[in-house]
Amino acid sequence: MRNRRKRVGILLYADDIVLVADSPQQLQQMLDCASCYASQWQFRYNTKPGKSDVVICGTPEHYAGPQRQFRLGDDELTVSPLYKYLGVEFSNPTPGMWNHYLGRSIPKAERAAQTLLYSVTGRSPLQLSTAVHLFNTLVRPRMEYADSICAAMSADHHLRDMESIQLNFGRGILRLQQQAPGEYVRRELRMVSMRERVMSAVLRFYGRLTLMPQSRLAGYIFREQCAAVKEGEAKNSWCRFARDTLEEYGLLAHWGDKDKPVPPVPMDWRGVVQAAVHTEEEKRADAVLANMGSSMEVFNKLGASRKKGWLDYAGKHPGALLRTKLRCGQAPLMLAVGHRNHLYAREDRTCRMCRTAAVESPEHFVSECAFYRGEREECCRRITEVVAGHNNPQLTQAIRNKEMALFLGDSLLLRLPQDIARQVDATVCNFLKVAWRKRKGVWKELCVGKDEWRLKDGI
Repeated sequence: MRNRRKRVGILLYADDIVLVADSPQQLQQMLDCASCYASQWQFRYNTKPGKSDVVICGTPEHYAGPQRQFRLGDDELTVSPLYKYLGVEFSNPTPGMWNHYLGRSIPKAERAAQTLLYSVTGRSPLQLSTAVHLFNTLVRPRMEYADSICAAMSADHHLRDMESIQLNFGRGILRLQQQAPGEYVRRELRMVSMRERVMSAVLRFYGRLTLMPQSRLAGYIFREQCAAVKEGEAKNSWCRFARDTLEEYGLLAHWGDKDKPVPPVPMDWRGVVQAAVHTEEEKRADAVLANMGSSMEVFNKLGASRKKGWLDYAGKHPGALLRTKLRCGQAPLMLAVGHRNHLYAREDRTCRMCRTAAVESPEHFVSECAFYRGEREECCRRITEVVAGHNNPQLTQAIRNKEMALFLGDSLLLRLPQDIARQVDATVCNFLKVAWRKRKGVWKELCVGKDEWRLKDGI
């Protein structure tokens, strides 16, 4: 480190103490001071392995020479490749330095998510918003503790594992299969991706460090590391990762020039970070949804649900559950089944119910197929009776044209009184239930056994 000044390298938090030294001799002197203090006040340190260890960090030359012994009082300390501070294992700054901690914390979070999923689903499931709130309260902290440092610099598969825990929980409370697209699950449940949360945490922590005075050890080390990064050094440093993250989200102006110190961030830094990261991650999510093609046609047209509690019905009514599957391409219609059976041409995925040239898509099923004309007309007649006396031109037009938004979306319910909207929704779900049951009798003759996704040869 350049511009070195006399300072005490020590981190204190409650009963956790870290001594930072530049050489073995300096560390032993610090240990001797700590031992004298303990003797003066008549207490002892726990020197068992894992409780009080010495970790040597730095380049390979730091390890040259004979193994040095360190003593704290009468006891010899263990030289370990890593140490645990505030619940997190630290080691020499290398690409895999956080693997031990993440390999321990991620399985704990997964077990907590599975336990919570079992508790919030069942015969009387909790509201989805409540289940998501419980997930954010009980599971997220297990994944996100110290994420501004360790999760940010971890291997990509660790971040994917954390995202998988969140998505599997979301699929579970929505009653969807594991193949349900992650972007659909996040948007329907308004869950923020782990990548967005981690990157936001990194930049918020960066802002906190820029405001930390030089007299603080963390502030001093931060500025020294930033200077090293600007000179092309410290390739494994957290500061290099922070610099790359600033560049990724268009905030590199807050890094400063090579010849200038890192400037303090503005007072509204948290809002600046949240807006920049959210905007960029939303663009990525939109691109993913657009590339999914036909499987997400319905969702891309109708958008995420907006009416509070609308998705909760999926845990109580089979028609509402079917609607959720239709919205994300998880219902066994020919559009999706044909693709899984290697029928890639759209003309090979036509509707087997009405025997027309139309592809059996969710829109065709709910709005067009003549096989369900009677059930559809009865549904529209009942909805007309329910909303009689309420001036809603958009809903009237949707009923007249049998629009997909009437059967698979919630936008037309937003302007209706709560009790009327509930009756309309129940009527739609009943139609979907009856129509699907009618379809099932014919569809099972086309499938192999009870597998609704596997067609017989020649179908």
